[in-house]
Amino acid sequence: MKIGVGITTFNKQDYYDTLYNSLPLSEIDSLITTNMGNKYNREYKGYWNQWENNYDNGPAEGRNQNIKYLLENDCDYLFLIEDDMIIKNKNVFAEYINKSIETGIKYFIYCSTTEGSGSIGNRTPKFNVKYPNNYNISFYPNMNNDFVCHHKSNFEERLYDTSYRYIFDIEFTYYHMMTKKITAPFWNFPDISDSDLYVSNQPGSESRINEQREKKLFKEFTKLKNQIGYWVNDIPHTSILDTKHCLKGLYESR
Repeated sequence: MKIGVGITTFNKQDYYDTLYNSLPLSEIDSLITTNMGNKYNREYKGYWNQWENNYDNGPAEGRNQNIKYLLENDCDYLFLIEDDMIIKNKNVFAEYINKSIETGIKYFIYCSTTEGSGSIGNRTPKFNVKYPNNYNISFYPNMNNDFVCHHKSNFEERLYDTSYRYIFDIEFTYYHMMTKKITAPFWNFPDISDSDLYVSNQPGSESRINEQREKKLFKEFTKLKNQIGYWVNDIPHTSILDTKHCLKGLYESR
């Protein structure tokens, strides 16, 4: 079972150094960092993918380059991480992989600072599901892309759509994954129940929304609405009962 880690960073060397110094390198089979911004002033282990130019579709393309590299290196599980995260326990990757194998869920998100998720260390999931071996999975009402665990099969058909700069993860999760029924239905985003013991956002790393970004987000949400037929907030919610039925199917087919 090969573990791959792909980090994207952009002009945040202080954050990146903190994340890098927390990585359990001995637990990682393949590591790539895509730096979409200015060069950093030290050397790091793993493959360093330095961009010479910044592109409008940077975030999605940066992740795609990491994914391609990790797949080419035969990684079975891919952990895609933002530069402002921190690893708190060296067993973090094994914990997510074990939960994936035991539950059949091939996609987990560390839903950290998303709306309705509660504060770090005092999380408020929508509901929890207990599996055999006393594995608990928590489901949150919203998502982000700070720390994501993918099984390699999630990328068999395609990668992220680089025509989206800000909501590429929403498009991929809804259109490519939820409809393929390889994880829970939309609005029920899975995370291991004790993830705060293993990973966290760095202090002060919450997203900052400004007027210019709000306009760009609206443009992308409009594009997605034309693509899937819904405004994101109007995507139908699935009942807990139906969600658990879906999860049972994933468990039985694992």
